[in-house]
Amino acid sequence: MGQESMAAWMCRQKLVWWVASLAAGIAAPRALAQDVAGCAGTPASTPIATPTAIVELYTSEGCSSCPPADLWLSAVPRDGAVLALAFHVDYWDSPGWADRFADASHSARQRQLQASDGARFVYTPQILVNGRDFPSWRQSTPTELQRAIGPRSSGPVPAVAVRREGPQWVAEITPAPGASERQYAGYWALLEDGHRSRVTAGENAGRALQHDHVVRRYRPVGVWPAQQAQQWRWPAPPEAEVGHAGRAVFVVTDASGGRPLTAGGRAWTTAAGCPPAETRTRPGVAASKSERYSLR
Repeated sequence: MGQESMAAWMCRQKLVWWVASLAAGIAAPRALAQDVAGCAGTPASTPIATPTAIVELYTSEGCSSCPPADLWLSAVPRDGAVLALAFHVDYWDSPGWADRFADASHSARQRQLQASDGARFVYTPQILVNGRDFPSWRQSTPTELQRAIGPRSSGPVPAVAVRREGPQWVAEITPAPGASERQYAGYWALLEDGHRSRVTAGENAGRALQHDHVVRRYRPVGVWPAQQAQQWRWPAPPEAEVGHAGRAVFVVTDASGGRPLTAGGRAWTTAAGCPPAETRTRPGVAASKSERYSLR
């Protein structure tokens, strides 16, 4: 079965049989229909705490220096104080090995922050805390992160509330009292935990890599005045793969340079025994790069 559990395989076979039965005009047994309906349901979610630090890791499976940073990010305490995001960049991809989580938009996000920070180049692994380069992560354990970075810069930040509304995620941004005339921007991200990759080529050939807080979907949004309430909607992408905890988050950034300011979101875990969400919600649709790998 490889990485797929027996329960997930059985649910997948039930789904295939049920669809084939419908096509043939055969009535599926009620118990089977209930099983499939249970797999198609939306997982229950809970709100995440408002973070005091937003940590973005720019990494790649093609970079031999990156696995220690991946493990460092995995060890960040999950107490709600820190929102961690692992952006896999595509500029390390090669014909020998293409990172299954990489995307050109992730590389563009890193370059946006590079330009606002005045850095001469981008690199991996790079950890940024609240939009600022944090090269001392190697000398700081994840549990010491808050002490290492100090308090968040002063200034009011908006409140962010995220909810699921039918086929969409909705972010409600409420301006803080005394908000200035600055401009905000932001982005949606779908995160997943508990991924493993066995690399067979490139700088990490022969290594088994661990990935948490992986950005599986990323969508920037436009600009709005900080003094204005704002609502953003995102057609809900497939939920986390079976066995992987997931989070849908909305991050508010400074429009001038992209630095993250605050965030909100919701977390969930898919039900055991259900096939990956891509196979449940997008039948007949050609898979994207990340989906092709996730369905293996």
